[in-house]
Amino acid sequence: MGLNIFKMVLSLSLNKNNMENVIDVVAVYGTLKREFGNNRVMKVARGEYIWEDYIQVKALQNVGYPMILLSDDSRKWLKVELFNVPVSGIEWPLDSLEGFYGDWLPNHYNRIKTETLKGRTVWVYEINEDIIDGLEEYYTHNEGPTLFYNWK
Repeated sequence: MGLNIFKMVLSLSLNKNNMENVIDVVAVYGTLKREFGNNRVMKVARGEYIWEDYIQVKALQNVGYPMILLSDDSRKWLKVELFNVPVSGIEWPLDSLEGFYGDWLPNHYNRIKTETLKGRTVWVYEINEDIIDGLEEYYTHNEGPTLFYNWK
């Protein structure tokens, strides 16, 4: 019995250590960007800047910090900064900052995969639509020409 518990603890420890080496790409569009205050959280997460790109959005709202709704068919593109981040750094502190708790608590933002203009698959934090009523209607009433946005 004791040996089985030891093997289980060792396995969990090795899996956690392996996650330290797994890198994923996170797209940021607001206060996590390099010139803003929450970039210090990105540094704690061990994020390394790659380059700028664009993601498709149907809505962008600024209430002191930006919130987006993603779209696959919008002509609105938002400028983002891409960072290589260890999975462990995404899970903490980034998820914590963005209020993403997975399935076990209501999320402020949802962390989801999307594709950039240059074809890179990235994680991005999208506002939980249950939190913001009317955001979609506010921004999608006039689709207009292709637009490129940059928050601030």
